[in-house]
Amino acid sequence: AILAQATLARTPEASPFSASAHKGDEAMQLYHATTSQAADSIKEEHRFRCGTHGFAGGAIYFSKNKVGAIRKFHNGKGNPDVVITCHVDLGRMLEAAAHTVTHATCSARGYDSVKIRNLDVYAVYDPNRVTILLFEDLSTGEVSRLPPRGVYSPYGFSDSPYPPRGGFPLYYGVGDSPYPPDNFLLAGERRERERQERQQRERQERQERERMERMQRQFEAEEAFRRQRERDQQDSGCAIL
Repeated sequence: AILAQATLARTPEASPFSASAHKGDEAMQLYHATTSQAADSIKEEHRFRCGTHGFAGGAIYFSKNKVGAIRKFHNGKGNPDVVITCHVDLGRMLEAAAHTVTHATCSARGYDSVKIRNLDVYAVYDPNRVTILLFEDLSTGEVSRLPPRGVYSPYGFSDSPYPPRGGFPLYYGVGDSPYPPDNFLLAGERRERERQERQQRERQERQERERMERMQRQFEAEEAFRRQRERDQQDSGCAIL
């Protein structure tokens, strides 16, 4: 009986929030439903932004189930265009009833995220804890990945070839063309191209200077020879006289 009472005392049924049953840091694959416009912004910025309100205050909200994410879009009012699959580092997670915690209260207690009790809802306050994996267009079923920084484009081009030793493509696309537009090259590729073009210009300018210098030396040599010949002719004439 004593053990039962102790166990009951440790069960915070009456509290609006309690520590998650998960021990240590928690990482999960979660889903976020949103509009096409918001998805494009996320692609361009390579990160989420926290909202201003919700079950746990201003946060980024996810669901463990893709259908649940779609159903909870705008509290069930309206239809999302895109579902984003993410790997989310939840850190220390607090389980709490809806509308009982905020970022401030979680941080004060040493927690990084919130699982809303009895709902498939996860709230994350730090965008750096979210790794974006896939974008699924709900109207077409098309799935795309997050492109590297500086190369996102709504225009169609396919992924670049994988590096010969494995790894990820240098850029991502959604169409059939094997090449992206030049203005969407990676920043590193653009810098390398600019470096090569600069070196080529410098080489051409150097070659042109050397050519002009050779022409100048040749002209000066010919001019010197002509003057010397004129002097020789004058000296020969004077000698005859």
